[in-house]
Amino acid sequence: MAHGPAAETRPDAVGWRLKLDLALFALAFLLWLLVPMAAVIALPTNRIAALTGSAST
Repeated sequence: MAHGPAAETRPDAVGWRLKLDLALFALAFLLWLLVPMAAVIALPTNRIAALTGSAST
């Protein structure tokens, strides 16, 4: 059995990495749409600021 970086290139290791990458990619787009959706449903501005990490004044 191989040890080291070459051991992680088996097809079963590639499968879960691809699924994880696709899930993270999809999550990035969903989070990108979160702020406009919050504005559409009329969330208070301090909540929208909290979503973006901005300080509300």
